[in-house]
Amino acid sequence: MEIKTVWGVIFHTPTGFQYSLIFLGIILILTLFILIKYNQSLKNKKSHEAQLLLFKAKQLGLTNFQYKVLKGITEIVNVNKPYEIINKPEQFEKSIASFLNFINTTELRDNEKHNSLLDISRDIVITYEKIYNHAEIRKPLIAFSDIVHDKLVYFITQQKDIFIGKLTHDSDSNLIINVINGKQKITAETLQSEIEVHLWRSGDAEYSFNTVIQKIEENFLYIPEPQDLIRKNAVRTPFVDVIIPCDIFFKAEKTDENNRKFQTTIFKLNENEFVIRTKNKLNFNISYEIEFLLNDFKIISNAIIIADRTISQENIFYYTFKFQNISEAAKAIILKYITDRL
Repeated sequence: MEIKTVWGVIFHTPTGFQYSLIFLGIILILTLFILIKYNQSLKNKKSHEAQLLLFKAKQLGLTNFQYKVLKGITEIVNVNKPYEIINKPEQFEKSIASFLNFINTTELRDNEKHNSLLDISRDIVITYEKIYNHAEIRKPLIAFSDIVHDKLVYFITQQKDIFIGKLTHDSDSNLIINVINGKQKITAETLQSEIEVHLWRSGDAEYSFNTVIQKIEENFLYIPEPQDLIRKNAVRTPFVDVIIPCDIFFKAEKTDENNRKFQTTIFKLNENEFVIRTKNKLNFNISYEIEFLLNDFKIISNAIIIADRTISQENIFYYTFKFQNISEAAKAIILKYITDRL
């Protein structure tokens, strides 16, 4: 059928088939539009979930590398909401073997692969402890019995194989490591061989001990309770707010100008550093000596300035000092003081 306009233009009326094609085209365009919007929505949601995971990771003190480890583990688990793994340690544990198997498939030389696995295993353990056993500060271990059960550890065999496991006890108080990765490498030959076990306590330090595998049952290794623990790589203690009067002596050349002292107040303190507030402008290029009382213990130490901040309107200077050549007894007193206030 044809339609003729007053201007002489002739339009052809579409057939039923042509109407169907037009309708189908509209449906396809609408479907494509909806798919694009849905895909964009999924991307935005995934980005939002990743930001939540990153925020929580930084809040718990994870380093950039440890965050990458956590992100890799969430991708292996394939959870809908990655940040939910923060509350699900069992999902984290289940993904460790797959994550390390992937690392093992990388094309690296044996020594590079060993060092890479060692570093990654250590960061997996630290990441786990920071997330699921988080603490700002803990007192150093006195005995192994002080360790809370069900701690993640990594250990190295005499064959230089690296494993991650869960440290626990059975009903008879035997010490057991439940091996998570590489179970096929745990054979009868491993029995009575020496292993080097490493654990990390959030808010404290890394500990290690050597022991011998006494019994193997499937992926469970029975070991004796160690008598000696080696403490290393202590966690930096946070600043605590304090009000401690102190004397600061200039340690520059002994002139009338420099060989003097002034009194001020420490208002932030940690194991290695302290912050003072003063109206005196201090020199970065000289060393100082500080004296103050803490729990009736007189602490004397050299110190250097490592940072400053100025409030110009009030003419107030904030200086961060670092202790130098401080005695172990003084460090222990400061650490106990900080620990008691956290």
